[in-house]
Amino acid sequence: MTRAASHLNRYDMNQGAGSGPRPAASPVRRGVSIEYSNVYMYCHAYMNAFQVLADPTRRQIIETLRHGEHRVNDIVDATDIHQSGVSRHLRLLLAAGFVQVRPDGQRRLYSLRAAPFRELGSWVAGYQQLWDARLTRFAEALEKKKTADTVPRNLRKGVKHGDDR
Repeated sequence: MTRAASHLNRYDMNQGAGSGPRPAASPVRRGVSIEYSNVYMYCHAYMNAFQVLADPTRRQIIETLRHGEHRVNDIVDATDIHQSGVSRHLRLLLAAGFVQVRPDGQRRLYSLRAAPFRELGSWVAGYQQLWDARLTRFAEALEKKKTADTVPRNLRKGVKHGDDR
């Protein structure tokens, strides 16, 4: 973990609050802004796919992008979120690999990338198979119990005729 990433984590966990200004981080690559570097390092060091998708604002942006490429202002109009908030969430989604940006002259068009969603789908599919098998066995056990409960008491195994109370 780099020094800058450790500072980001401490500040994001509110452990460094009140201890002065946020420490400066050196850019990852030449020509990359410090702000982008901080977001990039934070995403890759501390956020997994579920953390990225856990935020309702980011899910709302992803839902908007399901319909194709959009400019930031189109996303702002569709989600009713302030432009700075949309830009911040798009940077996190971009750094996490969920969206891609295509420059078109002065405009930037954002769209979803399929690969991370396929990876999540295949991961979930493994657990779905596990739970489907467990739930099938559970349903069979419930059906067996339900059938046993519907058999008249005097016809149950181990109960003699006339011993029905």
